[in-house]
Amino acid sequence: MFGFVSLRWVVILLRVASWILSFAVHANGEKKATDNILSSRWHRDRGMRLAGKGAPGEDFVAHFHRAIFPSIGEGEDALMADVPEALDFSNLAVSYMRSGELDLAARYLTVGLSMEPFGFTLRNNWKDLQRLDSTFRLCPWKRNLWEAGRLTGGSGNNNREGETMFHFLKQLNPPTTTAHQNLGVGLYRATLPLQSLLQSSRSEQQRAELHEYLTILSKWGLYHFEQVQLRDKLFPDNKPIVDFFKRHYAPSQRPRKSDYSVRLCRKSRGYSKATDYFVEGMTLLNFVNTRNTKAARYYLKRAHELSPQDTVASVAYALSLARSINEFPDDGTKDDNAVFEEALRVLHVALADRSPELELVVQYAEKLRAFLREKIALLNVAVTDGGVVEMVVEVSPGRATTPTAETSTREQRLASFSATFETLEDERVVYPQPTGESQMAKNAWARWRVEYLKRHVRAIDAVRNGKLLLKDARFIVCVVPDVGFGNQAASIVSSLLLSMLTNRTLLIHFPPGLEHSWSVLREHVTFPLSEWTEWIYEDVVGAFDSQAVLRSSQSVLLHEETEKSDAMAWESLLCSEDLSAYMESPFVYFSSNLHFFRLIETNPHYADKLAAVFRGDVFGHIARFLIRPTDPVAEAASTFVREHFPGRSFRLPQDTDRSTPSRPASGGSLVVGVHLRTGMDSNERDRAILFTHDRNAVLRAALRCLPGLVERESSVTLEDDDEIESFREVVVFVACDNAHIRQEAIEQIESLDVVSKAIAFSPSAEASRGKTGMYFALVDLFLLSQSDVILRAGKITSMFTTLAAGLNVRGSSQPVYMSPVTTPTFIQCDIRGLKNTCGVELSRNLPKMGVVESVLEGHGDAVGKCFGGVVEAAAHLRRKGALYPHCEELLSMDDRAAWLGNEKKVTWGAVEREGPISGFLGAAWGILGF
Repeated sequence: MFGFVSLRWVVILLRVASWILSFAVHANGEKKATDNILSSRWHRDRGMRLAGKGAPGEDFVAHFHRAIFPSIGEGEDALMADVPEALDFSNLAVSYMRSGELDLAARYLTVGLSMEPFGFTLRNNWKDLQRLDSTFRLCPWKRNLWEAGRLTGGSGNNNREGETMFHFLKQLNPPTTTAHQNLGVGLYRATLPLQSLLQSSRSEQQRAELHEYLTILSKWGLYHFEQVQLRDKLFPDNKPIVDFFKRHYAPSQRPRKSDYSVRLCRKSRGYSKATDYFVEGMTLLNFVNTRNTKAARYYLKRAHELSPQDTVASVAYALSLARSINEFPDDGTKDDNAVFEEALRVLHVALADRSPELELVVQYAEKLRAFLREKIALLNVAVTDGGVVEMVVEVSPGRATTPTAETSTREQRLASFSATFETLEDERVVYPQPTGESQMAKNAWARWRVEYLKRHVRAIDAVRNGKLLLKDARFIVCVVPDVGFGNQAASIVSSLLLSMLTNRTLLIHFPPGLEHSWSVLREHVTFPLSEWTEWIYEDVVGAFDSQAVLRSSQSVLLHEETEKSDAMAWESLLCSEDLSAYMESPFVYFSSNLHFFRLIETNPHYADKLAAVFRGDVFGHIARFLIRPTDPVAEAASTFVREHFPGRSFRLPQDTDRSTPSRPASGGSLVVGVHLRTGMDSNERDRAILFTHDRNAVLRAALRCLPGLVERESSVTLEDDDEIESFREVVVFVACDNAHIRQEAIEQIESLDVVSKAIAFSPSAEASRGKTGMYFALVDLFLLSQSDVILRAGKITSMFTTLAAGLNVRGSSQPVYMSPVTTPTFIQCDIRGLKNTCGVELSRNLPKMGVVESVLEGHGDAVGKCFGGVVEAAAHLRRKGALYPHCEELLSMDDRAAWLGNEKKVTWGAVEREGPISGFLGAAWGILGF
């Protein structure tokens, strides 16, 4: 009896222990879920189990929401321990489809499609959504996700094959053999999971659907491989794939453009700018390749700004801010403190959300906030032996930093510039240290930048804090003209130099109605300091009484037509001993589309000072400091350079020091940037006088000069070289304002014997329209800045080319070749009967004011008094190369203009000269058969 009772109690105790253990495991799992330590996959599985059991919608939707964020762990990969997959966004979308919230369903489903464009389940779910409402429509993605895919496509992340498709799809523009081959491989990879599902599926209906979809993808893949085989350029490693496709899926089928659609159309139901930005940012954030985080941060910020009450978008933006610190520790352009503080500010709003379906997202935000606070403590506070707390402030190039401890002040922010101006150059880029005058000039320019930024920060802070009276304000307002961005940059750069010389603060004003307005540009270019708003006139002037500002303002107009210009302004810039004496008003408005800095550079009272600081490259120094690509543009240019420019990597113009020229290894590659300025149909002036009636004349001019250019560059060597070797590869990058000519240029240039390949960033009609066109134009601009030499054809004084040359990272000796064009509507130089039809000069000599002597002489003796009269002043400007070039200047050769050498002994075939040599000589063109 006793034994039986004992056995019975043993059984009871074992059952109790089992229940306790089960409860403990369950409780521990829930605790981990609450603390956001478990993976995205755990939350996905938990949500699916709850949905299968018929749990309330908010319960499993909460887990599906949490599944679209990575877990927060420890170490360097704390925010990348696991990455959500396309299926996680698909599950969340289906949940919203069931609850009837179709707009949200479309938002999350398009994120999933962007991550896995050919996912079988995702495509079927989209079809279900369209059955519920046919006004949901997909269009091809035309912008930065393609560039993100290029990064991912080359990273070898085989566990996320869907992402690589963006890389391959983008390359279809233009449809080169490489593009077709890559897309064929990508489509083959997309069929592998379908083949696996087909073998394991027991549902006849599903097997039929899988087989149909597999067949379609395979036929598309076979089509792209066939395009490669037509040119006999199939890689041997890909031949088994082609054979497989031919055995099982022939004949091929050409895909339509709509077959590659992954995003909501603008006219689709559910589309909004906030949704557009969210989808793009969230996709970039969850690509495995971490180099996409910068772009994700930009787009999620825009989504958050447009919809600040969107908790998911806010948390995603905060996550991108937190992750960017870990992933770019040596960026050299960020303030970690400010980034973390911005993330905490965004999370503060998200934490107020009490929606049941977002409960776990809010808990995730709490965990992220704790993570950020810990990081801030580690970054910013160092406790000394005496227990005194001091700030550790990192200063980045051209960016003001803001200490975040309570003891920090604005003076600390300003003092940090002076204390560390030597660190303004990016430490990632190592250059030979210049000596003597070159080093002195470098240090002087660093001090100029620092002192200006200190003054700029002090003025803007005073305005925002209401501590600056109008009578004490000292601003120069650059009134941006209604012209192309190259001309706008000419005005902005010149205005910044004037601001530096007169102890004023520059503000940039984009008047309403401009075609290239700030609303178009701000997505693609930015300026130094942490916020571009610190430079925009409208964001500052509102602190003052508008009528009082107008009453106390001064307006200056410098124009290419005499009657529209201010003679006193010309005289002041050319001859004044003190430029600040001319500007007495609090706000001085400068309206110009000219490089008027050339007047100041010529002024005898400022010439020596500017020469000592800039060493002949005023425009390049200021342009590289001031004009910077936004993250998406830089990412796009970076991936393009890495993929198409042999042995090169993208260098931000602001991170480069051009005092030491670049020099490649003998026999290396040559990258030629060709800018074809034909005229835009949307520009009335272009239609009237440029080459819109004969655009091919511009291309013919470029083709006429390219062979001689390559031969000339190949013949250059330095005295310490043993022999001259031809370039192993010559790559020509084409930038053009017309899609048809751009595509034709690629085909004709690539057919030249001296060219290995010709490429363009996006040779399509998209590159010439509105905001989309501006994106492509700005990427083209920064890609031209990475080239070794530039060839400009069409409008020789195009300031777009001038800006690209000023931003160039290859050294101040970079040559710019010129091929003038003459048509009945636009005569630059009559080249008929001439043997030499091309010229070359140094990039630092390129900025022209776009005026001739008569513009100045029209003002009479009111201009040029310090030169003895206006005629003498105009002649001096002509000798300085500041005026619109004559024909002989366009067709002349500057012997210093060579990519390979600067201040070295240079050999031109059989002709030797000591460099640098002043003047223009045209002999080499005759030798090379131009």
